[in-house]
Amino acid sequence: MQSAKEPPVTVSAQTTRVYPTDSVTFSASIRSDIAGKLRRVDHPGDPAEAVPHIVGWQWVPDLGEVDPWTTACSSRELRCTIMVHGSGTMVFSVRLAGQVCADWVHVDTRSVPDLDETDSMPRLRADSIEAAIRTKAPSWRRCAA
Repeated sequence: MQSAKEPPVTVSAQTTRVYPTDSVTFSASIRSDIAGKLRRVDHPGDPAEAVPHIVGWQWVPDLGEVDPWTTACSSRELRCTIMVHGSGTMVFSVRLAGQVCADWVHVDTRSVPDLDETDSMPRLRADSIEAAIRTKAPSWRRCAA
């Protein structure tokens, strides 16, 4: 029996601070009592699919980011590797009886140094200010499964 305090889904990233076009591998784990109940379905995420199932991965760009290039993995596997072009949050979710349970991890992109850069402080300061302005931690409610 699993502890009630153990989250139903957890997500981690190989790294959370990258340069644009770096690849990042995300890993999801599902609590064993929930994993044993999951079934394959034709329409993941659809509330009409009444059995517990994996919905999959979703990439949510940060506020103010224009990033049509970063996409989540289309598979419903527990590992996902993508090329990150801008800051955002990777979400992995499963649908249970009456709710969707998800976990997420945020990835920040850093500015690439100019070839003739002699002082990195202005670039690093700008990165820090931009990171503080963006939504870094979603306020989505986690499920109570």
